[in-house]
Amino acid sequence: MIRRLLLPVVLVCVVPSTYAFDVGYSHTYEDYSKKNYDQINLSHTFKNNVTTTFEMRGKSEEYANGKQGKALSNVDLVETHYKVKYKYRYSDRLTISPDMGWDHYHKKETERYKVRVGFTYNLTPQFQVYNKYRYDYFTNKHASNFDYYTIELGLNQNVGNWGLTYGYDQYYTSRNYMYDNQYVDYKVKFAAEYKLTPNFKPYFEIRNECYKNYLSQRQTNVEVGFNYKFF
Repeated sequence: MIRRLLLPVVLVCVVPSTYAFDVGYSHTYEDYSKKNYDQINLSHTFKNNVTTTFEMRGKSEEYANGKQGKALSNVDLVETHYKVKYKYRYSDRLTISPDMGWDHYHKKETERYKVRVGFTYNLTPQFQVYNKYRYDYFTNKHASNFDYYTIELGLNQNVGNWGLTYGYDQYYTSRNYMYDNQYVDYKVKFAAEYKLTPNFKPYFEIRNECYKNYLSQRQTNVEVGFNYKFF
């Protein structure tokens, strides 16, 4: 239910102001599958540059006739995500960010464990390039374990109050098909964030992704949302 997705926001309101919390909300629509998702996340960055994040993701349930549910209608919790990230400023230009996470997929009885290290380099005050390496490992009670590797490449650009991101992700595995009966896959993405106030930043993101691992069909996913810094 959507009430379960809103619970973390209510909790933030009663947390003492000595904690610095960010809260985010997003809605995602997949143009080929017609699925709608809603996500809420909470994060807190400590003085030692360690950030902890908790996310809840819900999906609009299908109707009795098999059609996908409408946006914000009959939302059911399908995923919970946990992540810890550390940001180390190696120099004025280079930042190194290792992180690790755990995702739980409720309906599929699947767990995902992931570790990643990212490198961000400031070319100029307006341009930053990033390179990230990630390893994901899946376990499931009813299927074989599965893992894959990801290389993320991208460019961040600042234009006034706008923050723009251009990204490309490449996936590799040797255990299972990922896209079109192949052991590789990729994702292309573009995101734009606007600093409406010092604390409030709405954004949108568009991604081209694989639809099924045994098909060549791809789909465009559109995500809109915001991030708000409480303290």
